[in-house]
Amino acid sequence: MHGRRSLRGIVLPIVDNINQLGRRVGMLEENMADGDPHNQPELNIGEYTLPFIGNVPTAIVLDDVARQYELKNMHIGLLPSFSGRVTEDCLQFMKHYEATLETFLVMARQAVLTREQLHLRCFQYCLKDTAMTWYMNLRPGSLVTWSQVCKVFFNKYFLSQKAKDLRSKIASFVEEDGEPFYEAWERFNLLLAQMPPHTYHPELKVNSFYNGLSPITQMMVDKACGGTIADKRAVEAYDILEKIAQNSQQRTSHVRRDGRIYVGHDTQVQIQMSRMNKELQSIKKLITGKPRPSHGVSQVTEKIKGGERLFSQEEQAQAQSQAQALREFQRQRKTHILIHTIRG
Repeated sequence: MHGRRSLRGIVLPIVDNINQLGRRVGMLEENMADGDPHNQPELNIGEYTLPFIGNVPTAIVLDDVARQYELKNMHIGLLPSFSGRVTEDCLQFMKHYEATLETFLVMARQAVLTREQLHLRCFQYCLKDTAMTWYMNLRPGSLVTWSQVCKVFFNKYFLSQKAKDLRSKIASFVEEDGEPFYEAWERFNLLLAQMPPHTYHPELKVNSFYNGLSPITQMMVDKACGGTIADKRAVEAYDILEKIAQNSQQRTSHVRRDGRIYVGHDTQVQIQMSRMNKELQSIKKLITGKPRPSHGVSQVTEKIKGGERLFSQEEQAQAQSQAQALREFQRQRKTHILIHTIRG
């Protein structure tokens, strides 16, 4: 026969404070329930196959201040979205995200929320579709700072092949024939906007653009610099190029107050050049074909709608003379526009 002392059980020490005793008993019962499988609720056989999702921690770690900051539906609706498609530009998305959060900072500072905390708090609300799937599969608690978030994001979505293609386009940038200066400048800056800001130093930007200009345009830029562009610092050279582009755009067309576009002398000449270019293309089509000598007169044959049309050597020479005159006119006109751009 065994006494009560020999029975197995948990003997609690004597505690005079009844509140402290209640807390200890509650903690003990909770621990026993967690550790003893017999205390767990019984499940049906079918319930064992059902998925269970508890408290799933995310990759971004938020402190108490950031976690308790309330994001209203209006704020979430202003955030840009990113779905992870190949056609999306992740760099432009990040720039849009940074610009949008600037409008939230006033309210965030009232809640004693820093810029870093605000970036971490709002980021996951921008992700959709495959981008959200990628984010949910990141290791929980692996992202503590905003720089870490940017690093893993660009490693995933800023493809190295895209960066190589952009670098190749920037390095091989060439001013097109008849292209206004401001259009060439905008086209070059659009290529740079697709690269991270730290990729190209200001000196490299200026050199890449200057080397792609035609000799006549380079002379115009050097004259605007008061010597050569190599004598200027990168910031000064960039400002000069920006000013030349503004003057070039102003001289292309003017808009009246009534909304109608006033076509100036430069634009009228461009229209005339466009018409002459079309005429030149027509002349080139006429003079193409195989030569056929006939009675000692050099002629050119062209098939037109199943028939044949003969062009004499005199007609061919006249067409070539008109083409040469058009090319000379284009060269002189471009020089005239560049000189007026400098004076403006």
